[in-house]
Amino acid sequence: MSLFPNPYPDELLYSVVARYSLRSGKTATSIVRELFDRKQINITFLLPNDISKIGSRLLMSSEDIIVNHTLFPYYTFFLTNEFRQKILDFMLTGRGNIYRLLGLIGSKVPLENTLKCCPECIKDDIKNYGEPYWHRTHQLPGVIVCGNHYRKLISSCNICGYSLLDLMKLQYHITPTHCPQGHPIEITEDDIEQKSHHHKLVNNSLFILNSKPNNLGIIKCQEKYTVLLGNVGLGARNYNSIYYKSIVEAFNQYYGDFLNCIGVEKPCYEVKGWLNATLKHKRVSPHPLYHLLIIGFMCDSVSSFLQSNKVNPFGEGPWKCFNKVCDHYEEEVIKNVQLDNLRREIGIFSCYKCGFTYLCNSKSGKYRFNRVIRYGPLFKRKLAKEFSELKNLTSIQYKFGLNNKVLKKFYQIFKDTGNCESIDNENDNREFRRKKLIDYLKENPNATRNEIRKDILKHYNWLYKYDNDWLLQITPKRVTYKPPSKNRLLVNWEHRDKILSQELILRNEEYIKLYGRPLNTPETIKRVIGKSNYESNLFKMPKTENIIKTLLRH
Repeated sequence: MSLFPNPYPDELLYSVVARYSLRSGKTATSIVRELFDRKQINITFLLPNDISKIGSRLLMSSEDIIVNHTLFPYYTFFLTNEFRQKILDFMLTGRGNIYRLLGLIGSKVPLENTLKCCPECIKDDIKNYGEPYWHRTHQLPGVIVCGNHYRKLISSCNICGYSLLDLMKLQYHITPTHCPQGHPIEITEDDIEQKSHHHKLVNNSLFILNSKPNNLGIIKCQEKYTVLLGNVGLGARNYNSIYYKSIVEAFNQYYGDFLNCIGVEKPCYEVKGWLNATLKHKRVSPHPLYHLLIIGFMCDSVSSFLQSNKVNPFGEGPWKCFNKVCDHYEEEVIKNVQLDNLRREIGIFSCYKCGFTYLCNSKSGKYRFNRVIRYGPLFKRKLAKEFSELKNLTSIQYKFGLNNKVLKKFYQIFKDTGNCESIDNENDNREFRRKKLIDYLKENPNATRNEIRKDILKHYNWLYKYDNDWLLQITPKRVTYKPPSKNRLLVNWEHRDKILSQELILRNEEYIKLYGRPLNTPETIKRVIGKSNYESNLFKMPKTENIIKTLLRH
């Protein structure tokens, strides 16, 4: 193996073997036998297998060959580490169908049967290394421009159209400087449309080819897609769903004829194709090209896609406290916001100093709030003090920022209890609603959950949402409806055997009188006695069984 060359940067393993074939003068069959101890195997340029045997013969590790001289990093970038390791093991040992496991066999992204090259890269390789070689970056699916020179890649002669290489044959050819007909491989004028899309695709493809694995997986990718689509208005604001029809329209408008140029079919709303599967289906392994197209549609690069997170609709904190009777009124002291589970644009802000909690809509802005949830102990103490001093209610209303309805509620509670501690906000107070439910259960000890929910619907629903554990403990267990079982009648097989055997004898005599022959086939017996399923229970009717056997012998 002294003639075996060292790989160049970004060189395909196929190209290394081709250069060895040129130096040694050996045929493809002898090279296969020498490297793999086999008679038939082909060094494919995408995902070659049984690499461990090559690594044992060279001065480099097998994993280094796979990572740096095959397209393994490209096809496994969006996979989990576990799945990636499985593919790596298959490539090392040669066991298992890698293409089937990655979903490449059923994918509509065409597999190339030839290699591509860049004329300018050929000149650079000859200048730097003395010979050209096949580059990995030129063979990426969907990529038709060079990532270094942004010139169109070629796979056939520009003059005669003859293919530069046929991968369907067991032959190893180095990167040519002339086509098989003798025409030189030269740079031609670019006739590529939508160059920005091609440049973005090749840059993103190079990024995932040369990056370390991120342990993504289809579920994490889909979560990021949902977040990005939600941020641009193509998904729900709670990040739970996407608007597929709008996505298809915007996607096709963005790419146009670029998809046809790279061999990818345009998504259609009526037909659930690759776009729908990549965005929604959890048990799929989409082609990396599909991921890159979706990322290119939503982001500038793959790196920005990896850094994408949920956007806070209320901006960056801290936020103001709107407790008018507190020393830090309208000061930005609230550091955290709790987003509502059902609607992302609703936020709950709570001041850790005074306990004042309010609800705000993202459309209201950073300096307004929509509704008070809890007034807090400081607010209630000062309000009770104002009531005790018999001050004018109008002045109290202005000082505390209360409307007439809420002020009257607080004042009535103060007259009943002497303080304002028994209620914070009646609609959202946990203790108030618990007390309502307990009082109802005392009056109706035998009430079921359905009856409780029907009679005190508002309180029950609030507790079910915000105090579910306590609600399930105090309310009776759910009664599961069981429909009355129908008692199946047991068959008296002895009685049925007696009746069926007599009927069979009688029908056989009638059949002989009509047709001059007995019932001697299973079909006629079924048709005459009208029992199509008698054979399954024949062992339970010995008399009938003996008569049928006797008839079938005739």
